[in-house]
Order: sequence, then C-alpha cells, then structure tokens
Amino acid sequence: MKFEMIYDEEKLKTLMDKGNFGDFSKIYSQIQEMYPLKLKILKHVTCKGCGFCCKSCNAMLSKQDIDLLCRYLQCSFEELYEKYMDKNARIPYLKLPCPFLNKDNECDVYTARPKTCREFPFNELTVIVDPCPLGKDIRGIVEEIEGPITQTNEDMQKVAEETDKFFSHMINDDLEDTGKHLRMNINMDILEKMMGHLKHKRKVERRR
Repeated sequence: MKFEMIYDEEKLKTLMDKGNFGDFSKIYSQIQEMYPLKLKILKHVTCKGCGFCCKSCNAMLSKQDIDLLCRYLQCSFEELYEKYMDKNARIPYLKLPCPFLNKDNECDVYTARPKTCREFPFNELTVIVDPCPLGKDIRGIVEEIEGPITQTNEDMQKVAEETDKFFSHMINDDLEDTGKHLRMNINMDILEKMMGHLKHKRKVERRR
C-alpha cells in the first residue's frame, strides 16, 4: 500500500447507511443524491476547454476510479502509481498538471476519467465559479432562476470548509481549501430548478 488510505465509495456508502454519523452521514447522503443530477445538467452546458481544472485542481482517486483507469490503460496499480500519481500525497491524487491532459487541452482518458473530473465544476456542495468559464455559465443559469447572487467570496467558502471537514473526518487526512477559487453554494433544490429551467429552454429553442 503506497497510501495511508484509498477512498472506497462502496464501503463508505455501506458505512454511512448502517452507521450513526449524524451530520456527516447527512452530508454524504446529500452529495450522493446530487451527483446524477449534476451530470445531467452538465450535458446541457458546454465546457470551454481552457484546461484550468486539469492544470490547477488535484483529482482525488477513489478505489473505483483507480480500477477504471487501470482497466482502460491496461496497466497495474503499480504502473498507474509510478507514471501518473502524486507520490508525495498521503491519499491517491493524480499529478498536477494532470498527466492525461494533452497539448490540445483534451483528456486522453475521457471515458475513464475520475468521478471528480466528471462533475467539475460542481464540487460536493459547491460550484467553482472563478476562474472556470463553465462555472461562470452555471452561475449565470442560477442567477436567471434565483436573481443576482451578491454573496462575498468569504461567505461562499463556508460550505466548502464544512465539506472539507467532512472528508477530513472520513479519510483521516488534513484537507484544506486554499480559498483561491470563488465558490457558489449549491443544493438539491437549486439543481432541480436548474434542470427544469434548462429543459424548458431546450423545448423553446426546438419550437423556433
């Protein structure tokens, strides 16, 4: 084992379902419920291909992410570790910039990319708004629904800090949010409104 801990989504879900972890279990449940909806929303918006996420944001790998990458690359965990992973990290992360980002700012393992990458710029209970152009587009959609968002960066970081505490507890690691990225709080209600709004816009466009 080259890491202190490898995050196993299936085992953690079983633990959260059976255990009595109070707020931690509640937060985990919210994150899990929102994930499929985030992916649906991302089908309605377009990534600008700037490469910011791949160059600046560490992708944490779960056991499931590692297994998928190994199958896709037809390599062993040892080979994945040696070629693509951050050897200084206590838990599994890809190197920065991401070794799978090619010169055209495209992902060489797109169909096998980690869960963290699939939902970006959504991030647990927040959206990374700046400097990600896609995050700005998502904020624009939320503002169409909710009106102007005037919270300060400090306010937006509060939920991010809470989820960092959650993951720090679960993986026994000292995760810190640098505060360099402007975040916007998100919840299931907002996501459902976004999905309805995007579907309505798509219908209107088709009628034209």
